[in-house]
Parts: sequence; structure tokens; C-alpha cells
Amino acid sequence: MGTEKLKEAQREEKAVGEELTGGKLRESYSYHVRYADAGHDCQAEICVTKSHRYGYDLRLTLGGYIFVGSNLCDFELEDPSQAEAAAREFCLMKWGGYAAYGDRIMPYAYALQRYSMEVEIPVEAERRENGERVAGIIRIAYRMEACDSSRAHSRCYCDDREIYLDDTVCTEFSLTVDGHIYKADRPTTYFEQALLQICKKCGREYLLRCCFTCQYSDYSPYGCDDFGSMLCYREHKEVYLTVNDKAGYFDRLEGLDCEIEQETSVCGEFEERARCEGYRGMVDGIGGVGT
Repeated sequence: MGTEKLKEAQREEKAVGEELTGGKLRESYSYHVRYADAGHDCQAEICVTKSHRYGYDLRLTLGGYIFVGSNLCDFELEDPSQAEAAAREFCLMKWGGYAAYGDRIMPYAYALQRYSMEVEIPVEAERRENGERVAGIIRIAYRMEACDSSRAHSRCYCDDREIYLDDTVCTEFSLTVDGHIYKADRPTTYFEQALLQICKKCGREYLLRCCFTCQYSDYSPYGCDDFGSMLCYREHKEVYLTVNDKAGYFDRLEGLDCEIEQETSVCGEFEERARCEGYRGMVDGIGGVGT
């Protein structure tokens, strides 16, 4: 099964799971990016809006065209009717047009390729020494480059023709706070893996206050995207505190109303993850774990 077939199947499965949990979303917001490709080098904004399908949409406007994705690496042209004109300014890869499930034909989509991006996401941190809250910035730098065609996971289809979307090469995932920079040793655009590294490094000096480090957030056992699909159980705190494994999740959390958030978000009900493991487990550097 090609990458995009698998991805679409996973999204449909997750959408079913989120219908059961009644996921809710908060209002839209944005963060700053620098975009570059063969013909562009510009500042822009990614606007984060509620998705009609699952979680959040990331909306990037470039040269009058809107590109939409669910994470930082899957931007596609929002209006396929603009593909011919947009292809004169940007590198686009057409995919789709094949039978995915029975008689269903995947619609054509136009993926943004061969570019680099630097993304800055504002976050909140807390000094361990005195509990003061301070502003921080998570910075992600990555590029989309010609894929290694020997890697099966890069494969998808346009009609009946096998094609390869660009590979993502992440060169930086870091947290800057109070002038200190904490960098992931193995940078990746997969936020769970990257934030595990960051929290382990900064945990003695700073608590990164966000959904990822919160006691009441978790990932869905149905699967998750690289970014932006955390489930918030702040409306069911006492129930969540009884969950310490996958079986406990299905037994006590499935079907309960929840909210869908990005890992970097935070609300007034934040509590450091220290009291139970939930489905996803504990986080090194958080709640006294690994420090």
C-alpha cells in the first residue's frame, strides 16, 4: 500500500474514533514562518483553523495561493482548479485518481514540493527555580527534497502510475527560553519524538507548559499525525487519572467527550504530567521523571 493510501486510511479510521469521542476544537490562531524555494524567499504566516475532517488545518498563503495541510510536511493546493497557474510558480506533485476503497476514486491533489521552511511557534515555560512563567519559542527548520525511491514508504500513486513525494529532512527542532537553546539531537517534524528529547534536556531548569506535558492529554490508540492531534480530557480528570495503559484507555476513556489540540497549546487548566501514565506514558524531564 502506498504512503497516501495508508495515510488516507489512517485518517478515516481516526475520524471514526474522534466521532466517538466527540472531539472539540478551539478558535484559530497563527505563527510565523520563513518560506524558500527556487523562486521565493519570503516571510509568511501559517493560520491554524478547525478542520472539517480531523483536528486542525494549517493554512499557508503564498503568492495568492492557499496551501493546506494537517501537519508541516503535507501542504497541498486548496483549490485544485488553480493547479495549472500555481505550477508556474511552485513545484507541485499531482497524485490521486486511483481506486482506494472499492469503487471510490481518490480525488486529485497537488502537493507542495522542493521547498524549505523555518517555523516559529510561541510557547510558555516555567522556571523550575522560582515558578515564574516566561515566553519561549519552538523553532523547526526542515526541507522537502527529492526522495530516495528505494524507500517504499515514500511511494504513492497518480492514476495507475507509481510516484514518489518528497522526503522531509528536518535540520532543527529547538526550544529557546531565557536565552538558552535546547536542541533535539535527532531533529524531526514528528512532535512526540522531538518534544520527548527537548523535555529531557530542559527539564531540570524549565517546565515546558503545553498540552504535550499536561497530565490530562493523550494520543489516540487509533493513531496520530505528526502534529496537532492530542486529545484533551480536562472535562474528565478523575477518570483519566485511573488510566495507565491501552486497556485502561479503551475501558474508561473511549466514548467520552474530549477536545483536540496541538502539542504546543496550553490552557488555564494545565497540570504537569506526574500522576498517571494514561495511554502514552510519562515524559522524561516532567513530573520528576528522569531528572
